[in-house]
Amino acid sequence: MKKIFLSLFLFVLTMHAFAQDIDIENAITVSNTQIKWEESFEKAKKLALKKNKPIFVFFTGSDWCSPCRNLNADVLHTEAFYKLAASKFVFYEADIPRRTDIISPEKRTFNKELKQRLGVKGTPTILILNANEVEVARRSGYAMRDPELYFDFIQNALNQF
Repeated sequence: MKKIFLSLFLFVLTMHAFAQDIDIENAITVSNTQIKWEESFEKAKKLALKKNKPIFVFFTGSDWCSPCRNLNADVLHTEAFYKLAASKFVFYEADIPRRTDIISPEKRTFNKELKQRLGVKGTPTILILNANEVEVARRSGYAMRDPELYFDFIQNALNQF
C-alpha cells in the first residue's frame, strides 16, 4: 500500500511540475498580433537610426531556457505588449539555442559575441539600446511571472529614450 501511495504521490508531483511550463506554441496562436524581429543586429541599428527608435534586444535560449519561454508567452506574445511596444521599437532577438538547427552557426557566434560585448550575463535579458549601442535600460530574469513588471520596465525605457 505504501508503494502505491508513494508512486501516486510521485506521479502527481511530476505532473504538477510539468504543468508549470507554458506551451509557447499555444501562447503565440492566442494573439492575432505579431512583432517584426529584424534578421540582423546591424539592420536593426540602421533602422533604429533612420526611424529614431530604440532597439529592443531580447537575449534568449529559445530551446532550453524555461524563463525565456515563459517571458515570451506572458509578455512578448500578448496583445498588451503589441499595443505598448510594436510601433515604438526596432526588435532584435539574440537567440543562443543549444540545438544547432535553429539558427545558423554565424548568427549563433554573432549573438554570443553580442552578449559578451554588451555585458549580458544570463537569459532572459532585455536591453533597450539606442542606435549607437548605448544602453537605455536593462532587465534580466523572469522568475516571478509578473508581466506588469515588464510592461512598467518597457514604459519607463520609452520615457528615458
